[in-house]
Amino acid sequence: MFNKKMTVVHISEVLATGILEFILMLTQNIQDCHHVVIYKAKNLPEFDNDLDALFPSHVTTIKWKNIARPMNLINDSKAAVELYGLLKNINPDLVHLHSSKAGFLGRIVSPFIVGKRPIIYTPNGASFARTDVSKFKKTFFKACEYSANLLSGNVVCVSSSEAQLYKDIGIKAFHINNGSNINPPLKESDQTVFNVVTSGRVTNQKNPSLFNKIAQHFEGHKN
Repeated sequence: MFNKKMTVVHISEVLATGILEFILMLTQNIQDCHHVVIYKAKNLPEFDNDLDALFPSHVTTIKWKNIARPMNLINDSKAAVELYGLLKNINPDLVHLHSSKAGFLGRIVSPFIVGKRPIIYTPNGASFARTDVSKFKKTFFKACEYSANLLSGNVVCVSSSEAQLYKDIGIKAFHINNGSNINPPLKESDQTVFNVVTSGRVTNQKNPSLFNKIAQHFEGHKN
């Protein structure tokens, strides 16, 4: 189906916030490939209605209809079968999996289609490091990550700390620091004022308590 350029398929069970930004940047900056984004949008009707307008012309978007984030053997099996059919139709040169559910199902399904062609898994947040799930679930997530890693794929994280989490459970991992385009560019600040800045959602993963401690440390600082 896609045979004019090298075809890279990006797969995610949720296309929102940081993952959306990450995939947008990859597709915008790697223009000599044909990108296919297989996704399920999450609570983003304003994007979902005009998602193609967000991406460059060399990107094709395909909805992953049966995928859902909650674990369910029947639904996950349907999602895996659907993904197999989509990948078989595309026959990609490289598969890039984004987020945990896509990473697990994708590393099971993709080898049947791409063989020894590259499969990359970028967790965008290790599932077993979540603080909102039980110890049992964390152990289960670790087992899933370890099992899927034995099947296929290379783990490429978005930070050194995330890569270290995978190394700690015996999974070889690399990292390429992520970021975000700033438009318009930040202006040079007044050098007489000491600025402490953070970016990202205020969630446990971003360690907002540390930011508060930093702010408290500089209380009363004249600049």
